[in-house]
Amino acid sequence: MEKPRQVTAEWHLRQVMKWLEYDNGRELDNVLVYASFELRCAIERTIFENLLLVKGKLTPEEQKRCRSKEGMLDLMRESDSLYRKTFEFTKMFFSIVLGVNKIKPINTAFLSRKWHELSTYCHKLLEPAKSFQSPNRDFQKKGFKLIHKVLKSYSELEKNLGAYIRPDSMSDELRSVYERYLNDEIDDASVKRTLNIMAPILRQKMPFAKAIAMIEWENNSV
Repeated sequence: MEKPRQVTAEWHLRQVMKWLEYDNGRELDNVLVYASFELRCAIERTIFENLLLVKGKLTPEEQKRCRSKEGMLDLMRESDSLYRKTFEFTKMFFSIVLGVNKIKPINTAFLSRKWHELSTYCHKLLEPAKSFQSPNRDFQKKGFKLIHKVLKSYSELEKNLGAYIRPDSMSDELRSVYERYLNDEIDDASVKRTLNIMAPILRQKMPFAKAIAMIEWENNSV
């Protein structure tokens, strides 16, 4: 409680885990509220961080829109083609160059739904008989069940947060292939052929050391 707050999805998730550890299965009302709030923050940051990974930089107008979750989701929808193409290119790179085939796209629709469900446990105070004073504490039980469900799903989602090759980290040669793919000048088959040729050199490139480390972490934690 006394430490400065941070703003990454990972940090917010750690706060949820700390609240649950403190709760120790008691399903306390205050833990439900604060854990739900932190989990909502984690979802917001996940969407924002994912958006940054795909777009690289945001314009001042886009930054302003990101002050709300709905604004971020709108930007993600507008960037869907870029997001999908970047993900497919990344998947081909990871498979051919790093030998990893487990990455999945982040389901922003799922995260958005869970954000709204968690909001119930942050704001449902005007109807105490249906919330914190519910018979048999059904409201609290459902809330903690939701938190654990989201965290379980997050354990898979979290592995994909860094599973993108940022364009600004690519070598000139790889960036050229990526941009041609993005502009529909070449198809998947052409990308795969080119990556197979480039693979020995790409494996030696320093910019991908972080990506390789992330993959090693993922494989060791499965």
